[in-house]
Amino acid sequence: ASDTEEPPATLMTWGESVRLTTANNPDLQSSREAVLNSDAVHRGAYSQLYPQISLSYGDTRTFTKAGLYSPSNYSTAYSEDISLSQTIFNGFATKGNIYQSKAQLNLAFANLNADKATISYNLKTAFAQLIYAQKLITVSRDVIDIQQKSARLVRLLYEGGSEDRGAMLLSQANLDQAVINLNEALRTCTLAQVQLNVAIGKQLPLPILSEGELSTDLLP
Repeated sequence: ASDTEEPPATLMTWGESVRLTTANNPDLQSSREAVLNSDAVHRGAYSQLYPQISLSYGDTRTFTKAGLYSPSNYSTAYSEDISLSQTIFNGFATKGNIYQSKAQLNLAFANLNADKATISYNLKTAFAQLIYAQKLITVSRDVIDIQQKSARLVRLLYEGGSEDRGAMLLSQANLDQAVINLNEALRTCTLAQVQLNVAIGKQLPLPILSEGELSTDLLP
């Protein structure tokens, strides 16, 4: 294979981009961890209302030396202790902790939903821009092909004396503009691929080629 051969494209559907974003986006992962932590704190606040049981176990070993009329003796004593406690009233501290932890959990869910909306918007924007850029590249290349044929024909007519110089220069200018438009489309496509990687949260190998249509579903 040639050293200048382009690497194979990474094919990307909308569903695959959503799956990768859900698994890799750092902001989304951080928000989900915040929800899990707040939920654990909330559950812990409720645990103060439940009976608290403690169990202890121990053993004591003694040794008695032999006396004048008695042999030596080993003895072991075992003890077990179980206690049960129940909070009846502690100045509304437990109730206050429950309300506070519930509010923190609701805030964590709100932040998660807000991050989902923002990340979904960024992902959709990048994916839609990539679809647009790919179609624009195809159209731009078709336009270049048409302008090349037109410029070649006008030049032949000019050289044959049946067309003026202005028409020849105009046809060449149209071709030059078509090439500029193609280069802009290529840059737009590259930028869309970079933005898609940022939204996903993972550096996928370029080039990335979108497949299928864009959906309006939010991230799960």
